[in-house]
Amino acid sequence: MFKLILSIVLVFCSGFIGQSFSSRLVLRKNTIEDFIIIFETALSKIEYTSSSLFEIFEDNGTNYKFNEEKAFLPQWNEMLDKYKFILKKEDIKLLKEFGTILGTSDVSSQMNHIKLYIKLLEEQRTAAQTEIDKKSKIYRVFGFSIGLTLSLMLI
Repeated sequence: MFKLILSIVLVFCSGFIGQSFSSRLVLRKNTIEDFIIIFETALSKIEYTSSSLFEIFEDNGTNYKFNEEKAFLPQWNEMLDKYKFILKKEDIKLLKEFGTILGTSDVSSQMNHIKLYIKLLEEQRTAAQTEIDKKSKIYRVFGFSIGLTLSLMLI
């Protein structure tokens, strides 16, 4: 009886682990989409207002409040550090590169810069969707299969 209960728990736990890996792929894609929206909003704010970087990224959907008394770039990098378990290293690198160039040139150059990074993020989103299509089901099935195999070995 104890082995049966342990086997059921083992199958559910391994299935949950597989599901969490699968969910992480979807979360990455959704986070990239959020940054695309943030950049599009910033693009329109730059085009139609003469706000500072802090005001442009104030309502950024990341629940991070920028402090105008500190430099923008370190705060931008600090905000991105929250996403190191969600996004891949290449995503973080791309977003950090975006922050280094931001605010260093005229308005039209800034707008072109943001448009470029929107396109780059859209490519990352497409890659994330491809990864979801390829790996999501595998993670779920593999987690369940490992648990089932271990529970059969236990019995």
